[in-house]
Amino acid sequence: MAIAKEILGASLLEKYNDQSTGVIVEEPITYKVNALVNVRYDKTEDVKEMMLQVFAAFNNSTQRALILQLLSTEIDPRTMAPKMSKETILDCSKNLIIGAQLVAYKVEFVVDSSFGVPGAITIISRYEKELFLESVIIEGPYLPWETPAGLKELREEELGQLRGDGKGLRVSSDRIYDYDVYNDLSNPDKGIEFARPTLGGEVNPHPRRCRTGRPPTNTDVNAESPVEEPMHMYVPRDDAMDRCKKEDFDVGKKKGMRRNFVPYLAAIADKDAFKSFSDINGLYRERSSFDMKSPLAKVIGKVQEFIQLHKFDPPMISTDASGCLRDDEFGRQALAGINPLSIERLKLSLPSVGPNSQSKRVLTSPVDATTTWLWQLAKAHVCSNDCGVHQIVHHWLRTHAVMEPFIIAAHRQLSVMHPIFKLLHPHMRYTLEINALARQYLINVEGIIENNFTTGKHSMLITSAAYKNWWRFDLEGLPSDLIRRGLAIRDQTQPHGLKLLIEDYPYANDGLLIWSAIKTLVQTYVNYYYKDPSKICSDSELQAWYYEAVNVGHEDLRNASWWPRLDTPEDLSSILTTLIWLASAQHAALNYGQYPYGGHVPLRPPLMRKLVPKEDDPEYAKFVADPEKYFLSAIPSRFQSTKFMAVIDILSTHSIDEEYIGERKDLSTWLGDSEIIEAFYRFSMEMRRIENEIEKRNGDPKLRNRHGAGVSAYELLIPRSRHGVTCRGVPNSITI
Repeated sequence: MAIAKEILGASLLEKYNDQSTGVIVEEPITYKVNALVNVRYDKTEDVKEMMLQVFAAFNNSTQRALILQLLSTEIDPRTMAPKMSKETILDCSKNLIIGAQLVAYKVEFVVDSSFGVPGAITIISRYEKELFLESVIIEGPYLPWETPAGLKELREEELGQLRGDGKGLRVSSDRIYDYDVYNDLSNPDKGIEFARPTLGGEVNPHPRRCRTGRPPTNTDVNAESPVEEPMHMYVPRDDAMDRCKKEDFDVGKKKGMRRNFVPYLAAIADKDAFKSFSDINGLYRERSSFDMKSPLAKVIGKVQEFIQLHKFDPPMISTDASGCLRDDEFGRQALAGINPLSIERLKLSLPSVGPNSQSKRVLTSPVDATTTWLWQLAKAHVCSNDCGVHQIVHHWLRTHAVMEPFIIAAHRQLSVMHPIFKLLHPHMRYTLEINALARQYLINVEGIIENNFTTGKHSMLITSAAYKNWWRFDLEGLPSDLIRRGLAIRDQTQPHGLKLLIEDYPYANDGLLIWSAIKTLVQTYVNYYYKDPSKICSDSELQAWYYEAVNVGHEDLRNASWWPRLDTPEDLSSILTTLIWLASAQHAALNYGQYPYGGHVPLRPPLMRKLVPKEDDPEYAKFVADPEKYFLSAIPSRFQSTKFMAVIDILSTHSIDEEYIGERKDLSTWLGDSEIIEAFYRFSMEMRRIENEIEKRNGDPKLRNRHGAGVSAYELLIPRSRHGVTCRGVPNSITI
């Protein structure tokens, strides 16, 4: 905005002397204002279509074009509407580079000297094909009371459009954000066994989702009809994924199908478990473990390259000679694995056991061959339970689900001109569509979670119970969470104001670096825009955002006493820091190690098909006779394993267009606010410093939980990453 102000001034009027009268006459003079328009194209758009655009431009340059107009911050006294520039026509077929994904166009706006300061831009597309206009660089943040007169009505009008009226079926071109309960996870029309309870409400509390307005099922008017492929779940157009992100998904899905083809054929021939641990290891070797002389090999052909398509990269976890999880690695992962959020300090009293408890059995360290195998089975069950808690409570609930109401409320109540919306915007990217995909494929009836986790059809009810009885927003920040779990105490003499009771705790040590950096950035940002603390309470958009997120988006917990107040800059900084932490570092720590740490199914099985046998069990004799066979029959089958591995491989992948913490593509928004630009620059440099510090820690032999023989380095919170499965990298938002 500062650049625009320098070009136009507050009121540009050219004066000259009328020689005949000696009177100074003010006469409007025409000025040109330059702007940069960035348009992103699908990289898959073929040359033929692009050439058709070029040929069409010769026939009529105005028939297919973007029509842009500048709106002033001042009111035209004749029309009582914002002053407007002349229309500018942008023909995107000109200067089009074949194969380019992002093309920058220069445009000129013609205004007269009384126009004032630009405040907004209207854009009309006359193209038949949808274009992604990424940015127009003439903009700036406005708090509600700072909104120029010419933009006040437009600001309110756009928010009204984004809210909608809560009625009707949403279509892909809509930009409407609204709330609904999770009543779209079941499919009762297929049968009663496919019905699932609604999540959200007094019985099964849950955060709200984005409303789609789909019709109900035939057998249950309270259940929303499921989306069948190739249809997609509704997501507001502004939050839909870019083409390259969708391509990553498609590539991952195809790779997963190829990897499951051979195991599927094997399952037809033998539907039972793996035959041996070497059979499992064959999934990762360079060559297939199949007997190439078998009839099955003849069916699929002798082309080794085809066979290799189902191979997986080796995971990171260390095993013992039998292929089982070592005890020390089993414990280390509680501090530096994919789920470092469940470990708590022990209390003196034992957990209460009711009269209806199914088992009061305790297994201790092994002393012979039999107890060694029982010990391995017990560890597998613990890992399976931990896998479920990690996925449906810590991962889904505490990042994906709880963030969605805050994102919906931000779009409904915060104008895109609001500085807090601009701060949060990169941390909301893709999350609504990722959650929609989760409802369609992961957490729905017969979805990945139900079919591949021990918790089965009860999975989402466990999420609901955790939300109702345990989750608290005020304890979701990293320091508060560590204190809640008894792993840290307040100590202002220590870095970050905390003393860790387990000093070598990689997740906590690295996480506190990022938490503190986010906190510093947010405090600087909030204090810049709210120099008068009283403005927090008088900011109608800000208060409406927080009120709606709590009372509508988290309606089932709206009366909880622990919700933070929003009265001061300190309150706002704390809330925003927590939200940015959850969307970035917390999610990264829980997500991008899923395949590297869980890709070897015997070590971290999501599903256990048999219990640990007791001496009076009918199967105990089978266990004693062949403990390896029993163990392999208890974990997921070959097909179940490869299907699960293919899914978590996709979920652990960074896309090509990932935007990492410390990176922002919208800094032009604050061109006139050098203090904010400097704050973002310092934050970016701090992320580089944190990256170096983490790498230094990973090389420190004193830190045994992240360095040593057979010990994988803890890299999940290293800010940057390349594309693919890397077990590192902290995106700005929940993008997978």
